[in-house]
Amino acid sequence: MSAVLVQISIAFGMIMFFVSLGIGVSNDVPILAAIFRAFVALCVSSVAMTLFFKFFVSVIYRFVAEQVLMQSRLKASERVAATAAGARSGPAVAKNGNGTA
Repeated sequence: MSAVLVQISIAFGMIMFFVSLGIGVSNDVPILAAIFRAFVALCVSSVAMTLFFKFFVSVIYRFVAEQVLMQSRLKASERVAATAAGARSGPAVAKNGNGTA
């Protein structure tokens, strides 16, 4: 997994740490208990976000790969159809304004 996504999940965990710490301190929880709860929130949310990103990235990569493959097949079939249509129509004949060659 990309290092950027790991850093994002840790940053989200840090946000959860400070939110949990703030809630704990504002509810008159002892400071050591508030820090421990905030640390647990940091760990759990970081692991959860990392697992989510790991799954999400693999799904997105697969989706993008299938879309690229489908587009390349569509372009190839359009090229084949255009080549076949050009071969059936024969040589192009220039016409003047009254419809004669």
